[in-house]
Amino acid sequence: NLKLDNGTNFSYVNPSGVALTKEKNKISNQSVVMFTDGTALIIQGNSKILVNHNVKVSLDGDIVNYDKNNTFSVIGEQTLKDGNIVTHYSNGSAAITDTNGNIIYVKKAGDIVLKNQKLYEIITNEYGFSRSLVKCPDGRRVIYFDNGAAVIVLPDGTRQYVADNTEIIYDGSKNISNVPSISGQISQKKTKDGDQVFNFSNGKSQVIKSDGTSYIIDTNKLNFLPSGEITNESPDVDKNKDKDKKEEDDFDPGAGIYISEAENKYNDSKNIEDTTFIIRNDNNKSKTLRITIEEVSDYNKYHTVRLSPNFVKFQATVGDEYVSARSLVSNAWRGNSGKINYIIYDGKIAAKSTVNVALSLYVDYAELDNSHQNTGFIGTIHIYVDERRK
Repeated sequence: NLKLDNGTNFSYVNPSGVALTKEKNKISNQSVVMFTDGTALIIQGNSKILVNHNVKVSLDGDIVNYDKNNTFSVIGEQTLKDGNIVTHYSNGSAAITDTNGNIIYVKKAGDIVLKNQKLYEIITNEYGFSRSLVKCPDGRRVIYFDNGAAVIVLPDGTRQYVADNTEIIYDGSKNISNVPSISGQISQKKTKDGDQVFNFSNGKSQVIKSDGTSYIIDTNKLNFLPSGEITNESPDVDKNKDKDKKEEDDFDPGAGIYISEAENKYNDSKNIEDTTFIIRNDNNKSKTLRITIEEVSDYNKYHTVRLSPNFVKFQATVGDEYVSARSLVSNAWRGNSGKINYIIYDGKIAAKSTVNVALSLYVDYAELDNSHQNTGFIGTIHIYVDERRK
């Protein structure tokens, strides 16, 4: 276990997949961080790009040369209460930066454990959750997981498990150019509740939930209820489901759900508000989520005049799911408070999983005239969790 205190200069690490900063170069307006495992991080302003350690990064004067087809982008960033910043990348990895600028690279972001919004430890996690999808022109798809693995889906639908996703190298067309070490698919199953299970020859399984998210688990840790649904607990847990109604009444739907503080960035030139945050489900069962925006009631408090939400649009990504651009008022709902909420997303979060949420709000200028100058729309994001065990 690697326990981290903010401000520490790291000299030794034990968990596999954790690498220290080897060198840091300032090139013109860019910083190039090289980690001890060969991974490179290129920082330019607010832009951060991670480069696969199996491709070359070279410095030529003020120019940084690297293969852009083998890079990964930021999918979420959170500032913790202890001052550490955790940046998540689309290949399922993360970088942790402390207030002194020390950076460590964590190949398996799922191994990072937070407690009370503070960095607690890095320890091997038995699950791997999907983080991004790459679509290759030749029809193959590559799913990246936060346990450092990937699943390649062939055009015919069969799958290959890659334990080390850094072995996957893309050519100039974004097709896979090499032959990574794979474990072939040996069987598959579809459960009665809509989950799909793909078993691989190395004893791993990919479970695709009905909401489209997926996770990796050891095949021998999958249990199936007599009804056909998957449970990662003993099937005997269902025996007591009707034993005590009071237990159901006392159930806290939010138990085991963690929501990070939101990161907000406003683009003045485009009048776009970008908000990112992370939702984590520490429960052994999936939870139903509803993400909404509830408009504030007192605009005077914010020293502005209300812009009708009819002129506001949004788009979002929640984990692997994309919510296309649409009007904010297209799906209104009266929430628990009795106030109107605008629904951004309805779906599920799988057991023992984390999803990154990115939400953009912007103004539809095509319908505005000068009478709407100096107005604004202000709202609060609400996360609703199901009230029954799912």
